[in-house]
Amino acid sequence: MMRMGVGSGQGADSAAAGRGAARQALERLGPGKPDLVLVFASIHFDLPEALKGIREVTGDAPLLGCSTAGEIGTEGVQRNSIVAAAFALPDRKLVTAMVQGPNPDSRAMGRDLAQQLLAAGAKGTAIVFSDGLRGNGTELVRGIYEFLGPACAIAGGAAGDDLRIQETYQIFGDKVHTDSVAGVCLNGLEAGIALKHGFAPVGRPMLITKSAGNQVLEINSKPAAQAYLEYFGLKREDFAGVPFANIPGAHDHPLGIPKLGNEFLIRHFIADTPQGAIICTGDMPQDHIVRIMHGTTDTLIEAAREASRQALAALGSKKPAAALIFNCASRLMLFGERAQEELDAIKSVIGPDVPMAGFYTYGEMGKFKWGQPMLHNLTLAVCLLPQ
Repeated sequence: MMRMGVGSGQGADSAAAGRGAARQALERLGPGKPDLVLVFASIHFDLPEALKGIREVTGDAPLLGCSTAGEIGTEGVQRNSIVAAAFALPDRKLVTAMVQGPNPDSRAMGRDLAQQLLAAGAKGTAIVFSDGLRGNGTELVRGIYEFLGPACAIAGGAAGDDLRIQETYQIFGDKVHTDSVAGVCLNGLEAGIALKHGFAPVGRPMLITKSAGNQVLEINSKPAAQAYLEYFGLKREDFAGVPFANIPGAHDHPLGIPKLGNEFLIRHFIADTPQGAIICTGDMPQDHIVRIMHGTTDTLIEAAREASRQALAALGSKKPAAALIFNCASRLMLFGERAQEELDAIKSVIGPDVPMAGFYTYGEMGKFKWGQPMLHNLTLAVCLLPQ
């Protein structure tokens, strides 16, 4: 039976925090050496030193993970911590891979990762961690899916850096990297994965009349920032010096692109340009309909319950042994003091005794009930691993 033990560590001593997280994870895992270790760590720590501490406890077990914008442990939301998840995978094999950048072709990096996993016989559930600030996450996920296809379900997240927006880190084996992507495929294990966000469209549909990658240049043939702000009766000049994402209404009114099954792919804002373009957190396709979306803490909490119900249903008759949670850093900001309620909603569905690990990301990977895996924003991904 598959098992997961989760531990956490804090404090000023990075190596000691890593050792503490790993020891607690192994204690909760039970007898035997771990078959896999996942690590989610705040950049509050010296990550190479923290990794040394973890390795003193876990030995040479396959290990990967990333830096975060907040951590998730079995007890709930954590900050400035290290979360270690140790796995026992009886009768199951796993394969790991990493691709190091820099590479201007993010899709090629995704293909390379998928090729490495497939060459080692990947078939099951792939968990992927990427750089949250470099490259094009949308293209990366496309590249992974081009080669993995239906052979592996995909879940994961883009690394964070506690919202400093400077540099994120990926952990693989005994080293800490940046500008890289790491993944593990749990062979023969079919996870229950579901993504929901809790945002609904408001106002009239609009058309992206000009875009370039993740920059929306024009909406309805107007500068994109102008078209967006007109919905609120605002003008950009009224907020000189204010980052676009901090303009009143922007946090809970992202953009949404319609997808199959009445779903919307959410895109949040990074900034705007002097020419009035909006820079988003993922690709925005030209000549596509776009909607202004709105969500509240209550609708986001209900979305967490629904994602958990869908993930549980995907397991069929199997019971969940563990939950991996990949949640958007912007959701953590939106929830504020109510952030724990979202994780409590997940527990209310999957059961309070199912161990939980994960992190707050700069982009979530996975697919809605229909379609193919994509990079999401402001979205919650629930990945349930069966016994």
